[in-house]
Amino acid sequence: MTLWAISKSPLIYGGDLLQLHGDKKTQRLITNAAVLDMNADASAPRQISRTTSTVIWRADAPTASPTLERVDIQAFYVAVFNLNVVQADIDVTTQKLHLTAGVKCTRAVDLWLGSLVPLGGINNLLSLAVEPHGCRLLRLECRMSHALA
Repeated sequence: MTLWAISKSPLIYGGDLLQLHGDKKTQRLITNAAVLDMNADASAPRQISRTTSTVIWRADAPTASPTLERVDIQAFYVAVFNLNVVQADIDVTTQKLHLTAGVKCTRAVDLWLGSLVPLGGINNLLSLAVEPHGCRLLRLECRMSHALA
């Protein structure tokens, strides 16, 4: 569902909605507000990196919220896919995300878990543990470095 959501594909559920009352996991999956908002509001989704073991997608996120009204702030959605049969620690750098020089990310949120993700230094932005054939879906909030002074 992560790839469909970040690529803005129509999200269609093919099961019996009346049978979901006892299936909390599926309910949380198909009603995740942050993921549904991304699917509706993201723009310019694209694959930005692919190796034999990792795929990374990025889309632009809207910045029209009370905390993101300033022009110097940008937001992105990032999906990281592990193609391996074993868990992998995947480093996501500003270079891999194709962020311009001077951009510093200040906040990362895991959309599926609803939790903050720790950010590293400017070159090693994130180190993500990704399950075998799994994925992580994040929203990054970044700002231009000239605005940090």
